[in-house]
Amino acid sequence: MTEIPLLAMLFSAIGKILMSLASVIQKQSCDNIPKIGSIPLKETIMAFIKNRRWIFGAVLASIGFPAWMIAFHFGGLIYTQPMASIGILTIVVYSLKVLKEKITRTETAGILLIMVGPVFLGFQPIATEKIEPNLYVIILLYFLIYVIIAALLLLSRTMDAGKRKAVVYAFAVGLIISMAALSGRLSALYKGYLPLIFILLVLTHLGLGTIILQIMYQQGRAVITITILNILAIAFPVIAGIVILGEKINSILGIGIIVIIIGCVLVSRVGYINE
Repeated sequence: MTEIPLLAMLFSAIGKILMSLASVIQKQSCDNIPKIGSIPLKETIMAFIKNRRWIFGAVLASIGFPAWMIAFHFGGLIYTQPMASIGILTIVVYSLKVLKEKITRTETAGILLIMVGPVFLGFQPIATEKIEPNLYVIILLYFLIYVIIAALLLLSRTMDAGKRKAVVYAFAVGLIISMAALSGRLSALYKGYLPLIFILLVLTHLGLGTIILQIMYQQGRAVITITILNILAIAFPVIAGIVILGEKINSILGIGIIVIIIGCVLVSRVGYINE
């Protein structure tokens, strides 16, 4: 089946808009919830459940998830993941309209780059056939990334609460979200029972990522953490798509991806509310 990159970009954008809006709403709600680990687990869970804003964010994320998954059936990671930048624009708009924050010229430049980047992606799409990648290579990649994530989480346990610990969590969450994206794409490539396994992995990664994200939110508000998340969520899956899944990329697509990543870095300072 020949892929349709523009539809991949569209569905990915819709999913990311809803999921990013959910994230920023949950970020605000965390300010009114006791820190995870400071009270018994049952009370922590109830605190989240009773927080209507956090639940609303969870509902938005649940609506955006199917659209995000559909995107993987229309195109590769080189098209779906750069559209995470659209989600960042959602955070910017939320900050401006709802929180009445102001943005600098640097952030404005980043917004423009994020808006221009997808044009490069759709300007010269490369439609390819879906090919099942080597399963042994995929298993090895998962193992290596899981080892890195585990090492980061163990490192976080040795650190005091604060911005440095939040940065470590940001790397961990960025990799977890990246693996969710990779799993989503693999669910569209394999046949038989494997797609179901990868869908379960997507849900597991997103669930774990959500939990660690809440912990990160409560550790500190360092701007660098959201920048790390943005870059990893775009760059790692794109690289995996090219190197592991054999996705094709040309100079125009490369320029678009680079433009989007630079834009994400420039606007990331509005990624944390009330910095």
